[in-house]
Amino acid sequence: MRLLSRSNNRVVCVSESLRTHFERSGPFPSGAEVIENGIDTTVFSPGGLDGRVRAELGIAPDAPLLGAVGNVRASKDYPSLLRAFAQVHRAVPASRLVIVGQGSGELQAEVERLRADLGLEGAVHFAGFRDDVADFLRSLDLFVLSSSDEGFSLVTVQAMATGLPVVATRCGGPEQIVGDSGGAVLVPPRDPDALAAALLDVLARPDLGKRLGAAGRARAAEAFSVERMVSRYVELYERCLPEGRSH
Repeated sequence: MRLLSRSNNRVVCVSESLRTHFERSGPFPSGAEVIENGIDTTVFSPGGLDGRVRAELGIAPDAPLLGAVGNVRASKDYPSLLRAFAQVHRAVPASRLVIVGQGSGELQAEVERLRADLGLEGAVHFAGFRDDVADFLRSLDLFVLSSSDEGFSLVTVQAMATGLPVVATRCGGPEQIVGDSGGAVLVPPRDPDALAAALLDVLARPDLGKRLGAAGRARAAEAFSVERMVSRYVELYERCLPEGRSH
């Protein structure tokens, strides 16, 4: 950070929570700016339910399907998600959960053991790495983020842009992403009971799910499009160039 302070024109953080984290952690360049990552809102957009992914995973077309995206690592807190989903599955036996992301080693073994201990082996699918996240999101009824810590969470923006109802934890990034848009339900991190209650509430109230999806889509398109991100970087570069060299 000291080297950055001496050699940079500007430092950009992709979220306010990251800037706050670095400022509290020690020496950090003054005047750091926040430019959030952007997504292609034409790729991540509402559409008809994509049945291909469900068919591939052996999930019925009418099963309430929850999904999460992120490699299996400690900050994703998938144990809390599995414990929350166990409550959802008891209340809605037809419900299914798919987790997309690479996993290996002891953490993957731990979540697989927990899945077995909770009796969810037929209801929770670990789908591994996929390069069709946009199609996967369109196969869902509800997106869930269970992380204990997120600097930003691009996939939450992608899910909102797809028009999905979103339930996420207040783990840093999601609070800034959602803002006061009403585009997601936010719950405390590491609290399976609160997460389960929110998931069940959204599943039980289709009207709420539609409102969340519409508000989330509007928020993502307005605040997190790739066009907006690029325009903000262009403006930043122009401010950094010597006078008379703005083109």
